[in-house]
Amino acid sequence: MADKTVTPMSQGSMAGKGEAVMLKKAPGLFIKMPLTSFLQLFLYHSIPFFCAKALGLSASWLPCVLTQSFLFVSVSSLPLPGASGVTEAGFAALFGAGFTGQDLASLLILSRTVSFIIPLIVTGILSLLARLPERG
Repeated sequence: MADKTVTPMSQGSMAGKGEAVMLKKAPGLFIKMPLTSFLQLFLYHSIPFFCAKALGLSASWLPCVLTQSFLFVSVSSLPLPGASGVTEAGFAALFGAGFTGQDLASLLILSRTVSFIIPLIVTGILSLLARLPERG
């Protein structure tokens, strides 16, 4: 008699089969999903550039995006809890080559606010709203 116990490993393989069937039914998703992810990361890494422009600072798009991308990969590869302090120190070190003093501090604060603090607050509010009992 075969053991019919569902293990986490078999659950993972079953989920993979379901996703393969979904991609077979909608092959356009195979192209759409990586393009969407690329666009999201492209915009995310452009945040320091747009923040610099909002502050009236002189900034070039490509160096800002490449610097932010390097910082993202560097911090993501380190197994640090939270890594917020490392991200901010890395931002100051890397962007310090192009911005100094108050300009760098303002750019750091605005960039972290847009990329981290605002999404954190919005997510917290939405999570609280999702936990409220429905009325009606």
